[in-house]
Amino acid sequence: MASVFPLLHESLRDVLSTRLNWNDLREIQEHTFVAVSQGRHTLVIAPTAGGKTEAALIPVVNEIMRTGGTGVACIIISPLKALINDQEERVNAFCAPLGIDVQKWHGDVPRHERGWEQGEAPLVLMITPESLEVLLFEDHLAIDLRSVKFVIVDELHAFVETPRGVQLLALLDRITRSCAQPPCRIGLSATVGNPEGVISWLTGGKGAAGVVQVPALPKPRQFSFHMAEEEGDVPDTIARVVRGRKALVFANSRSEAESLAVQFPPNIGSCAVHHSSLAPALRKAAEEGFRSGEHTCIIATGTLELGIDIGDLDLVVQLGAPPSVSSFLQRMGRAGRRGETPHLASVLRSPCELLFLIGAIEAAQGKEVEWLNPPTAPYDVLVQQAFLLIVRRGRIARNRVVRDVLSLAPFRGISPGTLQRILDYAIERGVLISDEGVLMIGGALEEQLGIANWKDLFSLIPGGNQVPVMTSDGEEVGRLDVRFVQGRGGRGFPLGGQGWELTGVQQGSDSLTIVPAGALTGGVFWRGGGDVVSPLICRAVLRIVVRGGTLLPLGATCRDALSRAIKTLPSAMEEGQITCREEPTKNGPSIRVYTFQGARFNRVLALMIGDLLGKKVKVRYGGIAVVVHGRLGDDAVNRVAEAVAGCKSMSIGEVRAILPPPPRGTWKFSDLLPDEVREEMACADFYHLSNFAQTLRSLVVRTAEAVYSDADEPPRSLGPRPGQGEQA
Repeated sequence: MASVFPLLHESLRDVLSTRLNWNDLREIQEHTFVAVSQGRHTLVIAPTAGGKTEAALIPVVNEIMRTGGTGVACIIISPLKALINDQEERVNAFCAPLGIDVQKWHGDVPRHERGWEQGEAPLVLMITPESLEVLLFEDHLAIDLRSVKFVIVDELHAFVETPRGVQLLALLDRITRSCAQPPCRIGLSATVGNPEGVISWLTGGKGAAGVVQVPALPKPRQFSFHMAEEEGDVPDTIARVVRGRKALVFANSRSEAESLAVQFPPNIGSCAVHHSSLAPALRKAAEEGFRSGEHTCIIATGTLELGIDIGDLDLVVQLGAPPSVSSFLQRMGRAGRRGETPHLASVLRSPCELLFLIGAIEAAQGKEVEWLNPPTAPYDVLVQQAFLLIVRRGRIARNRVVRDVLSLAPFRGISPGTLQRILDYAIERGVLISDEGVLMIGGALEEQLGIANWKDLFSLIPGGNQVPVMTSDGEEVGRLDVRFVQGRGGRGFPLGGQGWELTGVQQGSDSLTIVPAGALTGGVFWRGGGDVVSPLICRAVLRIVVRGGTLLPLGATCRDALSRAIKTLPSAMEEGQITCREEPTKNGPSIRVYTFQGARFNRVLALMIGDLLGKKVKVRYGGIAVVVHGRLGDDAVNRVAEAVAGCKSMSIGEVRAILPPPPRGTWKFSDLLPDEVREEMACADFYHLSNFAQTLRSLVVRTAEAVYSDADEPPRSLGPRPGQGEQA
């Protein structure tokens, strides 16, 4: 394809060549320019540091320079406030020399710096979905969004499967209705397994759209594997790997990151910790400290998978197996950003973690990435959007609420009867008031969400299960799970890589006071997260087991460890099967039901098996298997196999009847829904019952030879984690 560089506006070419030393564009940027300039909605997929941001900005800035205009021309929507702060300088590098004003707006921006005077709207606005929701309530500002020509959604994959993604689509639809021409939607992502489906989701199937994805040139990657003999050896093993290097260490949970941080040997340099339950100021300090060289190591969770710039680093370390292929690729992409060979070092605590890691690597080499599946029954967002409409209008006809909300793109498949039931329930509870067909906000909703100008109603991010913790000087350190806080007085725990203990509740607030701890007496935990691996990795593991090994070049120690992990699993397995096998434990024989379908699938299967076999058995689940133990009688393995086969004949209604409600706090506004609507949402978007039933029907149930050995416990990571999914 001919170079598009000469086609750019002269002023833009001058900025690119004189300030950035560019004399041409990357292939991904050229293809994106052509697509966007032709008016096509575009999904841009490129690896980390692959030039996606610039690919989106170049056609936007070129159009602004070509046509001029007033009002906001481009909205850049990001999933993280920190990502906006990080990208602001990068965006300004393009825009400021051309006189294009850029403004950021999110909750951490001082209020006096948000907004603008009439006629002085920024041409480029960087914002989160929650702040965009607030902006649309400001009529004197929202009027400047009528001029929007482009919407760029950064890190699009972080939105698709969440309620925030549904809110994003509703916001885009509301903005589009006020514009003379539908804005061009540009999504940016490094990893998407079903790009055509994702661009269709972003656009609602309307308008010309396409995917720009330039295959990455093959380049060497360095993997190293380090086995820790015991759990307690992990900090020293990682310390040996990172000594003398700037390293980013990924843990798979906040608890794991905190535990590792406080055990890290002090003689390797300064170490920081970074995860979602730390105060924003501490996360920012960790990023800046690493960039400046103050810290030589950051221990992080998925919060640093996204494109936040922490400067150059020498090494990425993965503790255990990554939770998904997408995470693996994002983490791998953080290394090798100075033109050097990307190096991912893995520290593993068992042969089984090695098996799962190799599964992730093989899937990535085969260009497999998890598909993104948006919610299909987003009733929590539906009720939020309905209440926001009523709050804004003060008084509004009930029929108008139903018509306006259900006309938004993400809700067009929802029946009017469902929203009518939600409104009836709200009226019964005093959440809404109805006066001859006109709806108003009721006292119950005002009390629950009306504080601080309805701040809590603008956001779909759950927060009810965590409580802020503050030092005696009033500095926020982070947030703790409410369940963890109960009964922790006087006991030390790690947070932010330091030891603390609780002293009491601050008067007049919902926060807790903490003071430095003399000694740690245990770890810390939060609801959610953890090391549940994706079904894609589980299926990749099955292929390795069926094959009897891997094609990756491994050293003798790792080859032996992998062989031992494979030997713990049934032989002669095949894809498309469920294999039941009797195995020993310290509490007697158990039946292990191997599915390799992931924890989400196995959670439902475990509930069904437990229901069919009765209260005399206990059932647990993990990523690749369901474990059944208890009084099963003679021929236990066949009895369990028959139960699994019986699950295939259960109707959707029968399965729904045995599914417990999801954990409280799964959705922020689910308490505002009637029971039957909340149950429908749980079946669709928590248990994914339709996909489960389709998959289960496709699998053949078989039994395998019983295996007896000296092992007392199932191998680490192959079975359920202790207590996970256990039911009586």
